[in-house]
Amino acid sequence: MLAAFVDKILSLGAIQKTEIGGRIYTKGAMTLVQAPEHSGPGTLKFRTLRGLADYVFKNADITCLEDTFLHVHDFNRVLLQGHLIPAACNTRFLYAEAELHAKSFGFGVWYDLENFIIALQSMFVADDATESLLGLLRHLANEHVVENKDDGFSQGVQIKTGITTKSQVKITNPMTFRPYRTFRDIEQPPSQFIFRLRKGDKGLLCVLFESDGEAWKLDAIAGIKAWLEAQLPEAIVIG
Repeated sequence: MLAAFVDKILSLGAIQKTEIGGRIYTKGAMTLVQAPEHSGPGTLKFRTLRGLADYVFKNADITCLEDTFLHVHDFNRVLLQGHLIPAACNTRFLYAEAELHAKSFGFGVWYDLENFIIALQSMFVADDATESLLGLLRHLANEHVVENKDDGFSQGVQIKTGITTKSQVKITNPMTFRPYRTFRDIEQPPSQFIFRLRKGDKGLLCVLFESDGEAWKLDAIAGIKAWLEAQLPEAIVIG
């Protein structure tokens, strides 16, 4: 009886294969077993568009192959794909890809004033819009906020600038910024944001809300496509 019990346990642990429609699957997750000749090549990984473009430029014979093209999959990913592989469920060869890996700003997240200023300086393109907001925030950091009025469209912040002197600072929305959200090889697309601040237990809190319906992603994809076409005029680029 013990031997039969052990054999049963061993049989459950063995890899069991099932043939469905001429293809071999394993039991459980039913993982497709690929024959070596039907498998795609190891995919080269790049972090920048420049790295991917240099690879294609120095291996121009790749883009001359039938059905080879660059696919701008998203604002943060570009694929160099090849022909269909019928024996592998009509998947495509994936020669290389560029994928952006970068820390992004937390939109919709309330930051304390100091961390918001740091994030604005390190995660956004420096221009007149960021400098204007930074100037206001530095001013608020050095003064005492007496009153904060918010009508949903603009905020009026009253600050105490001396023993008896008060001044009114108006914050008008929306604001246009260019955060780092796509490959650095291209211009970062601008988009509009709603800026808000409020009093917290330990001081002022700041937040930026996206207000463009993520239209910037379409601008980024178009920008990536244009950049690739300029760098690789012989390549087929699909946005």
